[in-house]
Amino acid sequence: MQPTGSAGLRILFVCSSDLRSPSEKQVLWLSTHLAAAGHRSLISLRGDPDSARTEGAEGIEGVELRWHRFRGRRLSREDRAAAAGFRPDLIHAWNPRVPVIAAARSYSGATGAPVLVHWEDDEWGMPRAHTAEGTLRRTGQAARRAVARVQPSAWYLATEASIEWAASNSVAFDALTPILADYVRERTGRPCAAILPPLPSSPPGRAATGPELPDWATGRPLVALTGALLRGRLDDIRLALRGAAAARRRGADLVFVLAGRNLTGIEPGELAADAGLGERDFIFLDHVPYPSIPSLLARSAILLAVSQPTSLNVMCLPSKLQSYLVSGTPTVLSAHGAGELFEDRREVLKLDRPDPDCLGELIAALLEDPELQRILSEGGS
Repeated sequence: MQPTGSAGLRILFVCSSDLRSPSEKQVLWLSTHLAAAGHRSLISLRGDPDSARTEGAEGIEGVELRWHRFRGRRLSREDRAAAAGFRPDLIHAWNPRVPVIAAARSYSGATGAPVLVHWEDDEWGMPRAHTAEGTLRRTGQAARRAVARVQPSAWYLATEASIEWAASNSVAFDALTPILADYVRERTGRPCAAILPPLPSSPPGRAATGPELPDWATGRPLVALTGALLRGRLDDIRLALRGAAAARRRGADLVFVLAGRNLTGIEPGELAADAGLGERDFIFLDHVPYPSIPSLLARSAILLAVSQPTSLNVMCLPSKLQSYLVSGTPTVLSAHGAGELFEDRREVLKLDRPDPDCLGELIAALLEDPELQRILSEGGS
């Protein structure tokens, strides 16, 4: 691909949420790395514009942000004009979901730039995993999918139509993991390159101050899990909580720290209590802005990226993993899916099966093994 000017490529990234979301942080990190190499990026987002401030995305040379809005099936005239003024060489749709494809299609029509589609999940399985409970809620979901044909912002997942557009009109596909790339090739009949995501970049000009913790946690090892709490991930969250409780029963004086927006409708304290953790064994921090995440990870003794071996988890790469690996804090990672990309007991400590007692044994043993902590700290980072 030949850039339009002498200053490198100009890439327009199309996202589905704001910068509090993990996928959008990956786009921000990639754009920051591209800027360092002399390229320019325009990130088109939806959601809360203030997330640019809280997540440290302001003031990055070579990275512009835009908060797009739909007017019917297309983006607003102002959005399309801004894209034309940016003169992108490439439009990178960050997934094939309805609002992203609709925005990418609109931008491509306004600029003539080709569209590259990124795959980060099993988009065919996501709707099943996000099916609402109860007839009324399922009816509401069906209604929103129907409305999305004329108002793309009404639905947030991929549909057969959005995937078909991506397969028929994009110039290329890329996927987050080799397993997912193979799956996309099989389902679409299109080539798909596996491109691992960039490592996190430090927000410019922001102090790395972590969240305050209660006094009773002082001096106790922190076992941390970060990321939004979603109903589709409840089994993964429960696995981590029960593993920490199993480690406590083995004598580990740990504190489990859970950081992320709670979108489950269930009190995190109830989840912790059901898992067997006491009131002073568990801290819920809610959403922690990204500039404070590195400090929290560095203060922790162990980071958890464990999950059930569902098709979604096997194919995806936990977005938290990049930050975990550069933190220098030992990470316990499930062996399936992304776990296959790492060396056990050097880069990560692998959990072979989703059993809380096995996880508790790993956590307790790691807390008592300074040499393994050192190896994982050096190997992971």
